[in-house]
Amino acid sequence: MEAGGNLGARPKPPNAGSNVRGGVDLEIVPVPEHASDVVRFERRIGSGAWTVIGTDSSSPVYSMRDTFSLDLPTGTQISYRATLNGKVVSAIRSVRVQKETLAVATVHYNRPAGDYGQWGLHMWGDAVDPAVLATIAWDKPFQRTGTDSFGAVYEIPLVNDTVPVNFIMHLPSGDSVPSTREPGGDRSFVPLDHPHIYLRQGDPAIYFNP
Repeated sequence: MEAGGNLGARPKPPNAGSNVRGGVDLEIVPVPEHASDVVRFERRIGSGAWTVIGTDSSSPVYSMRDTFSLDLPTGTQISYRATLNGKVVSAIRSVRVQKETLAVATVHYNRPAGDYGQWGLHMWGDAVDPAVLATIAWDKPFQRTGTDSFGAVYEIPLVNDTVPVNFIMHLPSGDSVPSTREPGGDRSFVPLDHPHIYLRQGDPAIYFNP
């Protein structure tokens, strides 16, 4: 969360626009910081009223865990803000509730010429179904499962949507950027935060919308 007014702060969790399940870890680091500081955390569900959910005076990092006590449906927006010493209010950071466990994460990949060929995903980590990982090798990347208006679609079976899917987009045995391997090195995303990601040819960035 970021403090406003004359107070600076390093951005901390939660990431704006991400999905959450069960609770949120809140943290703010005031700049400058004083041992006497007290931070009040507030929450707003949808367009409802702001509610104080806790305070912290544990200098120099101020944090708390907000565990949802309500049965909030998927898609519900929850907003957070923090107030320092009752005076300086942080920027608002909003997240969305994702109750159901995600079985699939989707990578969308665009090549303007439509030359997808055997471009595929090398993947590793604890998020992806081990049965899928067992079929992947450097000379045999995970292949697209379909196409849409953006480009190639890769639907990835998951066993844990709360940890990163680590990946490299490349051609079989390809390791030459950008002709046979996309730039960006080892990239990753957390499906719970962003179930769909979008990649563009020659661009190392990960996008969360088309």
